[in-house]
Amino acid sequence: WAIKRHGLMYSAKTNGEYDMKMEGPASLFKLTTRYGTSLAKLVPHVIGLDNWHLEATIVRGVGGRKRLLKLELTDERQALFPETSSEVLAFDSRVEREFSSLASALGEWAIEREPAPLMVDGTIALPDFSLSKGPLTIYVEIVGFWTSEYLERKIQKLSKLEIPMLVIANNDLSCSRLEEGPHTVLYYERSLKPREIIDRLREMEEKMWRDVRPALEEKLARLEISGDLVDLEELAEEIGATQGQVKALLESAPFEGYALVGNLLVELQFALSIRNRILYSKFKTLREASELFDELGIRPEYQSPLLSAAGFKILWKSLDEGEALLEPG
Repeated sequence: WAIKRHGLMYSAKTNGEYDMKMEGPASLFKLTTRYGTSLAKLVPHVIGLDNWHLEATIVRGVGGRKRLLKLELTDERQALFPETSSEVLAFDSRVEREFSSLASALGEWAIEREPAPLMVDGTIALPDFSLSKGPLTIYVEIVGFWTSEYLERKIQKLSKLEIPMLVIANNDLSCSRLEEGPHTVLYYERSLKPREIIDRLREMEEKMWRDVRPALEEKLARLEISGDLVDLEELAEEIGATQGQVKALLESAPFEGYALVGNLLVELQFALSIRNRILYSKFKTLREASELFDELGIRPEYQSPLLSAAGFKILWKSLDEGEALLEPG
């Protein structure tokens, strides 16, 4: 992750141990000092490990007097180095920062930066983000500007990942081959367009939802619910879904004897008893109903849905519950 955060080109393999190769700045970029500094910042990450072996080829000298030197170190020389903290960048790029800021607009999608590494034929793939919504998971890979050779390797790696993935690529890249893979590709120019990202995620979600919905419906149908009030959050935890997904399932296949109001299932006989009690007591205001609910131990967030299930509307004249009138339907 430190390699990615510092914006370095790399390849990584594993067969029990991790073998990572970082490409140096020579002949890659004009900003060689900056890229070389990023390479140097990896050293504290390496020497902080218990078991490591580092090799590097270093160019020394300037002009026509350059020499290639080989550096080789192992953890046997660890005592030579002082203890140091590993500096880590907050984000690889402005684009990643912009994507992370979309979290509040994604609704029930939970966004995670740097999810668990994915294995592809012995190589390691590190998606930039993962988005989770109940049983649905979408990975996000942001493709910046790299050399054509590195980009080709990335395309080959991504094409082997048979998982839902949104690839966000710089429009300046000549990477139409990305579209030949199994993933959804979205291009950006100077900055991301939140509406386009949300639309792509919605398209991917609809396809994935069609695949997982039958299994979730079966899980939900097997649940035995009881009680006067059932919070959808409890059902969501039982079947591994979100409240919104459970609500979508119940709208087409409701539980017998229950009414769905917001994120709450209300037992119909209980709702009827509440209605009769309010009418018999001649309660006129929301405050009077709330006092009754408090006596019955009904949580405040359940009271408004319960009134709705019991057939009452609330007519607000102000923010004062004593002036909010109950109107029976």
